[in-house]
Amino acid sequence: GQVAWRSDTGKAIALVGPAQTVVQPAVTIQVFEHLIDNGYIKPDTLQAYAWKGGARTCIVAETGTAAEIIDGRGRPQQILQRVYDYDSFDGSASKRFGDASYVLICKNGMMGWRKGNEVRIRHTASLTERHKDAVQALRVQLDGFQAEAVKLQQLADTKLNDNGFRAILQEWFPLNEDGVRSGRSQNQAELVERIYHEGAGADAGTLWGAWQAHTNYVTHHRGRESSRTEQNLIGAGANSNNAVLADLYARAELAASM
Repeated sequence: GQVAWRSDTGKAIALVGPAQTVVQPAVTIQVFEHLIDNGYIKPDTLQAYAWKGGARTCIVAETGTAAEIIDGRGRPQQILQRVYDYDSFDGSASKRFGDASYVLICKNGMMGWRKGNEVRIRHTASLTERHKDAVQALRVQLDGFQAEAVKLQQLADTKLNDNGFRAILQEWFPLNEDGVRSGRSQNQAELVERIYHEGAGADAGTLWGAWQAHTNYVTHHRGRESSRTEQNLIGAGANSNNAVLADLYARAELAASM
């Protein structure tokens, strides 16, 4: 195997297999510099994250692309597209490039909403190839963004009464065999219901409002703050968003067919 090491301290991070090329975080930065130089992303929006002492890193940036949803109350809700480049140097995850867009009014992140469009990028010794792969991955995100926004508008156009939302909430926070929730689960359910009615950008009465409540909870409340960002990008938060959105889309399609 080979030793993955930190360029700033020279300390080893982990042992990687002989088939894996050791790539330092500086290479990820160079890839983003390439995207900036070619006008693909906005340099003043760059955010960088590191976990496990630099063994896992991520850069997030806006592309300058936006979409607008008209919610159930007739208010415009702007969605700003962000993309992320996540990499691990301890063998725990593959390098990936995906969408991390958010709703401007409430800063609710929609990570996982386009999980099917996430691109895995191979580790390669060629920086030129990494530039090429990153640009191709970015184009995948750009090409599908507006089409996905049209589907989000369908959520805003689909009515949802309070009983319907409580039924959805019960799926998110199921009752146990005795017909009740644990104290922690009940507190979470009550928080999400409050967000649905009162949170920033709340749109109670539509499936969009249900989606807003879920993304607000995942973005600002779910899990530990120290790990929330990473989990929302590639972990449980993203998976939860993806599953919830698929269900809400199905509900909107069913309502439209009736």
